[in-house]
Amino acid sequence: VAPHEKSLELKPGQPLLLINYARSLAARDEPGDTKKAESALRDALIAEPDNAFAWQQLAIALDKQGRRAEAELATAESAYAVGDLQTANMFAHRALQQLDRNTVDYRRADDIELITDPSNPDNREFYDRMSRSQRGQRLSLTVSDGTH
Repeated sequence: VAPHEKSLELKPGQPLLLINYARSLAARDEPGDTKKAESALRDALIAEPDNAFAWQQLAIALDKQGRRAEAELATAESAYAVGDLQTANMFAHRALQQLDRNTVDYRRADDIELITDPSNPDNREFYDRMSRSQRGQRLSLTVSDGTH
């Protein structure tokens, strides 16, 4: 942990350094480390809101604290950041079932569920395109491995 703290003294606020610091805290797992890791990850995500790995690490930190609904939302954010819309939708839906409706987290989970919902007509074209692309990838894998 100490080398990561030193790196943050030299380069404060750097997302990659914050994530490494958080991971070292999680590995050490002393009292208060998980909360510090959460704080560092949230700081990293302010600078890089689309960092899927940081969202994944935040989900782990939140789950370790027993904050399951927030962990589900962080997992949805991670999946959304890498374009895995089906997983994002599933975890956003799970988060919505547990979160208080009058919170920012609830509204964000609702947004993710809406923009990733395959039954939403606005998303239908994307899901159709994705399905065709995946079929094409399977076909090219089949052809390239010599089975057809």
